[in-house]
Amino acid sequence: LGLLEPSETVPLGSATQRIAVGPDGTIYAMSNPSGNTWQVAVYAPGTTTIADTINFTDAMPSPQFTTDRSGNLYVDAQNAVNVYAPGSSTPSYTISIGSPYLMAFDNSGNFYVEDMSNKSIAVYAAGATTPSYTIAPYSSAAITGFAFDGFNTLCVIIEPNSSYTDVLFYQAGTSTLIGKRQTPNRAYYVAGGAHAP
Repeated sequence: LGLLEPSETVPLGSATQRIAVGPDGTIYAMSNPSGNTWQVAVYAPGTTTIADTINFTDAMPSPQFTTDRSGNLYVDAQNAVNVYAPGSSTPSYTISIGSPYLMAFDNSGNFYVEDMSNKSIAVYAAGATTPSYTIAPYSSAAITGFAFDGFNTLCVIIEPNSSYTDVLFYQAGTSTLIGKRQTPNRAYYVAGGAHAP
C-alpha cells in the first residue's frame, strides 16, 4: 500500500478541541473562544470554509457532542442537550438533564447520555425529550465511560475502587444487566470516550 494523500485539508483553528463528522460528511469542529463560551464551526461536505456556527455556554471543561445517523447534531450545553437539525444553528428541541456528558446511539437509534449528577445513563427514543428508562448501576460510584460493542451490547465502565474496575454489560434497548467483568485498575483508560483520569 502506498501513502494516503488527503483530497483536501480543512484549516481548523488552534482553539479547536473536538471534531465530529456527520453521515453526509459535514464536519463539526468545537472550540472554546473564552471562558464558558463554546462554538461549533460547521463545514459543509467537500468544503474548507465555515458554512455556519453554533454558539452555546457550558461550564464543563470539555463539552461533548455527536451526530446521529440522520445527521442531527447533539450538543452538551450545561444541564441540557441541544439537538440541531442538519443545516440549522438553532436547536430543534432540547433534552433537559442534570449534568450531561458522554453520549452514544444503539443500532435502533436510541440516544444514550450520561447524567454525571445522578451517576446514571438516560435512554431516549429518537426525537424524544423524556427518557424511556435509565441505567443506574451504582449510587456510590460514577460511570467513567460507555460504548457499544459489535454485537450492540452496551458496555459500561464504573469508577474503579482500590483493587479493580467493574465493566457491566447491558442488552441494547433495555436496562437488563446481562454480564459483569472485573478488570485490574486503570484498564478503563483504554475505553473510547472514557473520562480523563
